[in-house]
Amino acid sequence: MKCPLCDIEMMIQKTYMEVEGDTSPDTVTKVFNVQDMTCRNPKCENFEKVVETVKNQIL
Repeated sequence: MKCPLCDIEMMIQKTYMEVEGDTSPDTVTKVFNVQDMTCRNPKCENFEKVVETVKNQIL
């Protein structure tokens, strides 16, 4: 995934899990792996800012 401003490949700044639907037995529980993507170019305006968040369902 590339930065929209400088076109350099971004890096994963942070990875964490999110859980949805776990508050009620009537709803399906879904688990997601979430990754915050940041630009690694020090000359870019997006440097070390979260440019995009990628969310992939695990369960």
